[in-house]
Amino acid sequence: EESPNLDDDIIRNAQQLGYDAAKVRRWVNQKFGVTGGLESLTEHDKREVLKLFREQAQAAQAKSAPK
Repeated sequence: EESPNLDDDIIRNAQQLGYDAAKVRRWVNQKFGVTGGLESLTEHDKREVLKLFREQAQAAQAKSAPK
């Protein structure tokens, strides 16, 4: 079973929101009460984080799109 690299996807989506890898790590640590950033999360939690960043990135694009 091939699993996509969730960490890369999360960072890529977060960068669209102006987050760098260090900021993502701090955010994950704070939100999930961990200390190792994305590496500390389960696949399930990573999918949740990715979904959240994707939704925020889409919302940001929708706001900046010309009407």
